[in-house]
Amino acid sequence: RVHGDTRVLFAMSEGNWDKHISIFSSSGRLYQVEYTFRAARSSGFTSIGLRGRDSVVLVTQKRIPETLVDPETVTNVFTITPTIGCVMTGRAPDSRAAVSRSRQIAGEFEYNFGYPISVDYLASRIAAGNQVFSQESGRRPLGTITICCGIDDERGPMLYKVDPAGFTASFKACAAGAKETEATSALEKLVKGDSDEGDGGHATWDQATTLRKAVGVLQNVLGSDFKASEIEVAVVSVADPSFRKLDEAAIEQVLVAIAEED
Repeated sequence: RVHGDTRVLFAMSEGNWDKHISIFSSSGRLYQVEYTFRAARSSGFTSIGLRGRDSVVLVTQKRIPETLVDPETVTNVFTITPTIGCVMTGRAPDSRAAVSRSRQIAGEFEYNFGYPISVDYLASRIAAGNQVFSQESGRRPLGTITICCGIDDERGPMLYKVDPAGFTASFKACAAGAKETEATSALEKLVKGDSDEGDGGHATWDQATTLRKAVGVLQNVLGSDFKASEIEVAVVSVADPSFRKLDEAAIEQVLVAIAEED
């Protein structure tokens, strides 16, 4: 006869750990959180963030799910505050929920303290919320990865990545999505390679250079050339701290510049 907790332990030993969000497996893993990463990366598109000397650039693929969908209503790039924006990679409904929560956090902060929230504190608050989702059985982690950016008054351009488990850090460059591993490897080579050449790497790139390098990395990783309508590009800079998306004409200029360099 199997009683109480013994029955639970027996069930767990049969490989049912992954049915519980808040229970660690015998090897110390939270399978539902790991599955959340898999859901975010199986979105079918890849996003990149790259920090330069005076700007941060976000680039992502634009996928229209159905022929009849209006392309103007599909986006993975969102404005959180006038000076902070993000690219969301993962399940679209979860991404919208995460952006709504981020805007609420930013709005409440400014209402309470009288000045805009900083991008590093916003990232830490988003991460804290994600971590709570991984420990409460009545919720589930959001299947989306946040890459956000802004201009800090003291430190200049800042780029943050927040994962579904609640980890966040500042990055020189980062990637998320279907080709995250390949994109991260390419970004590591890009940043390290330019530094080794003695020009200071990303710390010396102006906005135009950062734009070309970010879009170029995504092209190389995916192994194809883009049309301006197939990607989304956003930028924030010291000269113009407002977070803004580039229109197709501006994206086309970047693509032409990359082609001329090649």
